[in-house]
Amino acid sequence: MEKNKTGKYFKYAIGEIILVVIGILIALSINNWNEDRKTKTYEKQVYTQIYKDIKADSLNLSLVINFYKQKDTLMNRILHDSVPSIAYDTINNKNQFTFPYGIRLITNSDNVTNTKKGYQLFKTFNTIGIESDSLSFSIEDYYSKAIINENYEEVRNATDRNIAEFQQKDWFLDLAVNHKLNLDYLDYINNSRDFKIRVFDYQLFAIKNYNRDLIQQQELAEIIKERIKNRLEK
Repeated sequence: MEKNKTGKYFKYAIGEIILVVIGILIALSINNWNEDRKTKTYEKQVYTQIYKDIKADSLNLSLVINFYKQKDTLMNRILHDSVPSIAYDTINNKNQFTFPYGIRLITNSDNVTNTKKGYQLFKTFNTIGIESDSLSFSIEDYYSKAIINENYEEVRNATDRNIAEFQQKDWFLDLAVNHKLNLDYLDYINNSRDFKIRVFDYQLFAIKNYNRDLIQQQELAEIIKERIKNRLEK
């Protein structure tokens, strides 16, 4: 009889252990399901924010790209001696500083600023175990290019060089302070080889390099926007 009781107690204990293990497995499964749901929710929030950020970037890029495209058209006319001669007849005391073929063309610049709120969230993916895929690699590639473009200084350096040089010219004070048309200035922007060299130098950095990279960034932005949109719609 004692052996019978022992056998029953042993079977009962085994059954209790099995129930406890099943309970633990169910609890773990529910916990994993909850964690996975939270991860998916967070992932969706991050991609939604990145989509908004890149959309804003794309609009900003369009403005800066167009800014340099307009400059490129004017600079090509100067470099190829195709500025209408009548254009120089329109310059006067009031408009000489804003004259499109004057030194202002190569003494100002614009740069793009990228929105990185979503990217900051994106960088926490590794800490919560979200698996990297081709979309995440593309996002990393986009922001690596965007940050390089954001910190591009060569155009600004070119404008600084030009400003420093022009400040040494006798006509500069008339142009910048006295608002008085100086014929030497008119001759400089119309006939000077030095001015053309400076236009070419500015064009090299601003158009051939910087604006080209901005256009590539915008193209990549459109691709990623579409891929994120497809991911969110799944």
